[in-house]
Amino acid sequence: MLPKRFAKYGLEINSDKTQVVEFGRPRRSSSGRRPGTFTFLGFVHYWGKTRRGGYTIKRKTEGKRLGRTLGEFWRWCRNNRHRPLQEQYASLCAKLRGYYQYYGIRCNTECLNLVYYRGRRAWHYWLNRRGGRKMTWQAFGRGSIPAAPAQGRERRGLRRFLENILPL
Repeated sequence: MLPKRFAKYGLEINSDKTQVVEFGRPRRSSSGRRPGTFTFLGFVHYWGKTRRGGYTIKRKTEGKRLGRTLGEFWRWCRNNRHRPLQEQYASLCAKLRGYYQYYGIRCNTECLNLVYYRGRRAWHYWLNRRGGRKMTWQAFGRGSIPAAPAQGRERRGLRRFLENILPL
């Protein structure tokens, strides 16, 4: 059925990359079988428990994408450490804002916080490699990247939330 739909628009499905995954709601029985997960558009989709004990579909950033983003932050900070601080700050805010706007969905707070934390550490590390006096974490905190999104906060109004914490 799906190949026919794709053919209608002149598209094909790559059979090497496509497979059918069992992704039904987990059963409450103790059969030990876990439902499958799948990756789509940079997110891993999986079944998780809600606070009330029910099941819901959760999504988190795919590991490869997360590693690539962290590596890009590190390389960018290394290659641009000679630029003025205000310029670096503006670029890093824009990078974080873009990351939050795409990956800022419900249940992905842990990955968002990791990107913020590692990005901050990379910037601090490479600023201290510029020579002169070293910057302490207290001094760095006064002129650092704005805080990451609050934990547990849903991302429905993410744009409004980001406008409040990040200068545009």
